[in-house]
Amino acid sequence: MPRIKEEKITVTLRGKNQLTLPANLVQEGVRRFYAAVDRKGRVILDPILEIPASQAYFWTKRWQEGERQSDQDAAAGRIKGFKDVEALITDLKH
Repeated sequence: MPRIKEEKITVTLRGKNQLTLPANLVQEGVRRFYAAVDRKGRVILDPILEIPASQAYFWTKRWQEGERQSDQDAAAGRIKGFKDVEALITDLKH
């Protein structure tokens, strides 16, 4: 997750040493973190991407909504197939 600015927030340590982080601080798709304690005793959380970073876009809500819409369009017959580029261009012109 790109660092825009440092932001201090208050979180509560719950039973079994669990923290709940505000949703706006957690990158979509991240569920696990590396944790470290710095020299000042601060806890640093570093997100672990469960999928390769180059494929993370595919699992965003926006992309998945597009995938669902595409599947719905295909199921409803709202797509066309063309045997070649010329046939596609002809269809676009009409």
